[in-house]
Amino acid sequence: MNEFKDRYGTEAKCYRTRLRAVPGKASYRYDGHGLRVNALDAAGAQLNAFYTRAGQLLYEERRGRGHAEYLYLAGSLLATRSNGNVDRPDFRRHSVAALRVAPFKLYR
Repeated sequence: MNEFKDRYGTEAKCYRTRLRAVPGKASYRYDGHGLRVNALDAAGAQLNAFYTRAGQLLYEERRGRGHAEYLYLAGSLLATRSNGNVDRPDFRRHSVAALRVAPFKLYR
């Protein structure tokens, strides 16, 4: 475990380039692939994250603030839905051929 302090006095604890904690601010946990799966801030608000096999963020649950879902098409982020509202639909970057095979590549 490495400990760092910046010029403002903020401390951080890292393990193998993964931020583990900033005392008094937040703490983080990672899965075996190095992806952040849990975060807890000083106020006690918790974030849980779930990923696809390819390592793309699929779902985030924020205690007290709802959740967010992420939809991918051929490896690119297509839309984000947060508490039922679609935040970022974007079909312009994808070709017609990519849209035809979309159902088979959503959760790759």
